[in-house]
Amino acid sequence: MNRKPSVFMLVVGYTSFLILGAFDGQLGVAWPSMRNTFGLSLDAVGMLLIAGTVGFSLASILSGGLIARWGAGVFLLGASLLGLTGTMGMALSPKWWGAVIAYLLVGLGSGCIEVGMNTLMAVHCGAREMNWLHGFYGIGSTVGPLIVTGLLGLGIVWRWGYGVIALMYLLLAAYFVLTLRRWQGIVTHSEGTGEGRSTSGWGILRLPVVWFGVVLFFTYTGVEATAGQWSFTLLTEGRAIPETTAGVWVSLLWGSFTIARLVLGALANRMAPIHVVRVSLLGAILGAALLWWNPTDAFSLLGLIVLGVSFASIYPGMMTLTPEFVGQKHAASAIGFQTGAAGLGAAGLPVLAGVLADGVGLEIIAPFMLASLVLTLVLQEVTVAHGTRDQAAAVHASSN
Repeated sequence: MNRKPSVFMLVVGYTSFLILGAFDGQLGVAWPSMRNTFGLSLDAVGMLLIAGTVGFSLASILSGGLIARWGAGVFLLGASLLGLTGTMGMALSPKWWGAVIAYLLVGLGSGCIEVGMNTLMAVHCGAREMNWLHGFYGIGSTVGPLIVTGLLGLGIVWRWGYGVIALMYLLLAAYFVLTLRRWQGIVTHSEGTGEGRSTSGWGILRLPVVWFGVVLFFTYTGVEATAGQWSFTLLTEGRAIPETTAGVWVSLLWGSFTIARLVLGALANRMAPIHVVRVSLLGAILGAALLWWNPTDAFSLLGLIVLGVSFASIYPGMMTLTPEFVGQKHAASAIGFQTGAAGLGAAGLPVLAGVLADGVGLEIIAPFMLASLVLTLVLQEVTVAHGTRDQAAAVHASSN
């Protein structure tokens, strides 16, 4: 069903996702210093996350049509230029509103890259390459906190961390300029399967499994983002762990996440994705429980590592299952909606967690994550229960 992927496509995809992860991974460590720079409250991070989500979700919804009109190469070049402009804005803006606008631009670029590369991998590749794609996001998420932690440890302002990401985007944009011709003929829909081109995204909303998938991606990605956004603040301001130590521990969260993705990626084609996702969600519930229990500081670290390992295969596993549930003909549209919902969740749940932390205290973060993960597991089982039935409905509708 999937073609053998080209090395060219894999290199571009992996590099793009490394940059996405590095950007996302920085905010949790940079935020305490950033809010001091602008004189903000603890939960003001919600403005950044909402701005990024608006851009990410809008890009996710519009990406299918833009790729069809411009082609993958021009589309991804534009996405990288949006990322470059936004990260430069984060590095240079003297005002808080400027940083919020910059985050919106990065969200637009990130949404375009995520939908574009996820669709290319889902159509042209298998579970192994999809896991490795998201594994490189994990590498970036590991490197991002280390960059900021190292800069802060040297007494260098947090802005330089975003300057580093801007340089990465500049190099990516230059690469797209140099390779535009190679993108001609690369398609983002299935060919030769009898299903034809992808259909209108709005039509697939008639399938209940699409709606369940949208809510599932919203909830899960929100939990993952909450762990990345609030772990550092919980450790430093809630549990009095030194900043340098906490920064390393948050990097270990993403480091274990990355290693697990790369290892499981090598084995992914030998295991049913649904079983991997189910076991991983149970492991994440255990990790959140350990982080909440925390009889000693070592359990904070253990909980973060268990969360990292467990998170590794959930998102790529759910993404790999999408064509199986809705059919490849509808995969691009479904992935667009799911990615948009993931962006909303990545902002919505951390914002809610921040509001709760501001009102109740930072220790609410871990039980909030635990409850959200239990809900995610329930949603996953409901989605699976509807998946086979709705796929059969989609195939029947395609033949009529």
